[in-house]
Amino acid sequence: VPDEMGMLSSLKLLQLTVASLEGGLPDFSGTSLEQLDVSYCGLDGDISFLSNLPPSIRHVNAQFNHFTGSLPANIGDLTLLKNLILYSNDISGEIPTTIGGMASLQTLQLGANNITGRVPDEMGLLSNLKELRLTKAFLEGGLPDFSGTSLEDLDVSYCGLDGDTSFLATLPGSIRHVNAQFNHLTGSLPANIGDLTLLKNLILYSNDISGEIPSTIGGMASLETLQLGVNDITGRVPDEMGMLSNLRVLQLTRLSLEGGLPDLSGTSLEQLDVSYCGLDGDISFLSDLPQSIGFINAQGNSFHGELGTEIGSLNNLTDLILTSNMIHGTLPSSIGGLKALKNLNLGLNQFTGEVPQELGVLSSLEVILLRNNRFSGTFPQLWDLDKLKVLHVFDCNFDGDISWLASLPPTMESILAHSNEFSGSLPMMGHLFNVNDINLGLNALVGDIPESIGGMTSLEHLALYSNMLSGQIPSQLQGLTGLIDISFRDNRLTGAIPNLMALTKLETLDLARNQFDGSLQWLSELSPTIHFVNADDNAFSDGLPSAISHLLNLETL
Repeated sequence: VPDEMGMLSSLKLLQLTVASLEGGLPDFSGTSLEQLDVSYCGLDGDISFLSNLPPSIRHVNAQFNHFTGSLPANIGDLTLLKNLILYSNDISGEIPTTIGGMASLQTLQLGANNITGRVPDEMGLLSNLKELRLTKAFLEGGLPDFSGTSLEDLDVSYCGLDGDTSFLATLPGSIRHVNAQFNHLTGSLPANIGDLTLLKNLILYSNDISGEIPSTIGGMASLETLQLGVNDITGRVPDEMGMLSNLRVLQLTRLSLEGGLPDLSGTSLEQLDVSYCGLDGDISFLSDLPQSIGFINAQGNSFHGELGTEIGSLNNLTDLILTSNMIHGTLPSSIGGLKALKNLNLGLNQFTGEVPQELGVLSSLEVILLRNNRFSGTFPQLWDLDKLKVLHVFDCNFDGDISWLASLPPTMESILAHSNEFSGSLPMMGHLFNVNDINLGLNALVGDIPESIGGMTSLEHLALYSNMLSGQIPSQLQGLTGLIDISFRDNRLTGAIPNLMALTKLETLDLARNQFDGSLQWLSELSPTIHFVNADDNAFSDGLPSAISHLLNLETL
């Protein structure tokens, strides 16, 4: 930007945004500038140009450049400046106390810079200040008393602040958005927080806040988002939370709470995350959720009781994550009403009975995690689940025929069904060409390994151990060149081992306790990537081949 630009005495508006410039800015003190926009320009000069702006200046936008240096002390002389936007530069130093003189300032954005030190108390003198964004600065201490400002939007996230949360008690009634996540703020939520009746978003995730959630929170009539997770908050979730009719997002993950959840039917909840909170109430709170709910994560608690049939009415629900609780009883057939459900995670509970056939009509499902429960009976056919990617039903006490495998769609990526009592022969599986992980070990499967396994071209981990499979390993296994782990141990497989030379990523091969025979020549054809081979307790007819010196990574043979 040529120095001569500073000679334009009548210049009021200068807009150079999204140019490809370099260097700094000239002395504009001789101009009549009111608006300056040099955002996204690549400028890398000193921020001292602020010292040379005329008193007429009202708007400065210099975000997304590489300005260096510190904010000048005389910045407080810019008494008509309304908007100062310096986000994402390389500005260093502290915020000068003289900033309190910028009487007209409405918007101050200093985030994503190298600014250090404390937020000066003088910031609280800016009576017209509506928006303050200091995110991703390197600050310390707390925040000043903002009661004398007109703040609507406060963002001090990722700043390193370690003061007290008492600043919340000084926020003006005009405040609408507060984001102070990822700091080290201490203290408890003030009782007068309920006076912030216009506040829509309160985000305090990942701090060191302690104490209980005050019951006065029920007065925050406009609240839409409340994120208090990853703090030291204790106690119960107050019943008054259910009075927040506009509440859409409630995130309380990884707190140290107790009891259950209040009746939230009067809210507008869309997302509920109370994972890993220590809650130990009845799971019946699900019956009191509004129809708007789309996401529920209550894993890692001690919720007990049974899933009510009412859960089937939540037709906007996409994610139901209840892993690791103490929920018992049967899975209600009304689950078939969850038409939008994509992620069903009920693992590590105490469910019993059969999985209802209605699971097979949830055509939006992508993930089913039912592991470590006490189900019984056969597993349903899933022909209509053409988006399913992940199915984990291991250690569930299922029995019956394994034929449901044939009903899985080509979108499958992971199938873990080990540690059950599935029986019958493996069906045709060649259509599962996206599966990278399949574990059917510790069941009661019989018959041959089907030749169609050669169609599972994405397979990396193949585990069929501890069954009653017989016959030979199909030669089509050679075409699965991405295989890393193979476990066929503890079966009744026979014949010679096929040439596995094409399996250039193979690391572990477990063939122990079968009825294989023939030569051990296949050892010499293994990839140098192999580090574990177990062929114990078979009927191989000769000794080790001499040509295995290339197996430099082999640790166990």
